[in-house]
Amino acid sequence: MKKSILFENIVSMFVLRGGEYVISLITIPYLVRALEPEGYGCFVFSQSIAQYLIIISRYGFGYSGAQAIALAKNTIEMKEIFSGIIYAEMILFILSSLIFFPAFYFLCSDFEVIVLVGISVVLVMGTSFFPVWFFQGVQKMRYITISNVFARTICLIALFLFVHNKEDLRLAVFIQSLPMFISLLVSFIIIRIEYGNMFVRPSVECVKKCLLNGWDFFISGLASNLYTNTNVVALGALTSPEIVGVYSGADKIIRALVGAFTPLTQAVYPHMIRLVKDNKAEANKLFLKLFHISMGMFALIGIIIFSFASIIITMFLGTKFLQSIPIIEWLSFLIPILVGSNLLGVLYLIPFGYKKEFRKILFYGAMLNLITIFPLIYFFQIYGIIFDVYLIESGIFLSMLLHYKKSIL
Repeated sequence: MKKSILFENIVSMFVLRGGEYVISLITIPYLVRALEPEGYGCFVFSQSIAQYLIIISRYGFGYSGAQAIALAKNTIEMKEIFSGIIYAEMILFILSSLIFFPAFYFLCSDFEVIVLVGISVVLVMGTSFFPVWFFQGVQKMRYITISNVFARTICLIALFLFVHNKEDLRLAVFIQSLPMFISLLVSFIIIRIEYGNMFVRPSVECVKKCLLNGWDFFISGLASNLYTNTNVVALGALTSPEIVGVYSGADKIIRALVGAFTPLTQAVYPHMIRLVKDNKAEANKLFLKLFHISMGMFALIGIIIFSFASIIITMFLGTKFLQSIPIIEWLSFLIPILVGSNLLGVLYLIPFGYKKEFRKILFYGAMLNLITIFPLIYFFQIYGIIFDVYLIESGIFLSMLLHYKKSIL
């Protein structure tokens, strides 16, 4: 029974990711051609800024929420956890918005970027409040698939109908922000139909407990997102929208390929939590099996990307992005490193009780990144960010691997 649920969840998440990839294979080439490097650079830069709000609002509930729901003893406890997390997310979103938007308005001199970030609040709300942690906890991943693919398909059609050139940049940002917001609405309808009214008035203690349980995950997520988003923001601040577009075009392809692995970790994560509780030896065997297979597979994918870089860039981004070819060649060898870090963190360190160690590794990586990224970009431009990404990601991967080796001795 447990294996059939796990298999169903893995299939559901891969169907979701497959649907997202098909849509991305259509969306990204269309956007980069319609908006051109400068417009696409502004598009990516504004969404990178919005990610800071998403980081705070989502807190660490993606993991702590799934863990709490998975271990809930009854429906009453599940409802209180659900409501406590939603209330906590609302508080974090309101407080962070009241601080962030006025500060950004006074600090940013580019009015167009201010407008684009303002439009992206739709993305912030949809991503922040989407209860992926609930569906993970109850191991009903198919509902995530239904809501996401439905929303992305609608928005893809809207993109073709209304976005035709770089003059439609604001509309492009709005349409690309809509899928998560629509998914949010659909997910709450599904929860209402399948589980009834999940909203209760949580106690102050419950909200505090939700925040406390998510703290280590929040710091880990904050650190991780700081060095991924800050890189693009730093590149935009020190160079030009065109250079941001050239780098982001290649980076999007690499991150999309690594993202193909996410469904596996999302589906296996709640299963691993229960398995560690029942049988640590079996949990470790499962982890090692997934680790070896995944590392081999994604190392091969990296070699393929390097070998066919020019074809891939021309096909997906067009001839105006030929400068992205050497970028994606350099980044291609990063793929197995990113996958390995994801596996070690999500399917070993967290389930096996090494949350604080996981947090520290990512935190030190983020701090090192803040020190190195600006001078590297200042002196070496786009190649400075590539060197920095390898430095930070390799350091994180090796730190996690060393901790794993020590823990099994």
